[in-house]
Amino acid sequence: MEKRKSGEDYQNELSVLRNSLKSLEAHIGARLVKLSTMFPQAVIVKKRVDIFRAKDMTKSWIDGLDTDTKIKYIRNIEDWLKEQEQYKQGTMEF
Repeated sequence: MEKRKSGEDYQNELSVLRNSLKSLEAHIGARLVKLSTMFPQAVIVKKRVDIFRAKDMTKSWIDGLDTDTKIKYIRNIEDWLKEQEQYKQGTMEF
C-alpha cells in the first residue's frame, strides 16, 4: 500500500521542480549566449528587408527574453548552421 503524500511532500516536490526549471532556463540562456558569440553572423530573424543577426544580441537583452523565444533563436542558429554546411566543399567517393 502506497503512503499518501502530505502537504509538505507536495511542497518539497514543487520546490525541486521549480529549481530544476530555473536551472534549465539558465542553461538555455547560456547556450544562446554561447552560440551568438560563436556564430555572430548567424541569422536569428528575417523580416522582409530586415535581418537580425546573432551579433546584434547582448547578454542582458537575451536575459530579458522568455524561454520559448530563446529556444526559437537557438533553433534558428542551428538551422542557419545547417544551411552553411550545404556550401562547404564536399568530397567525392570513388
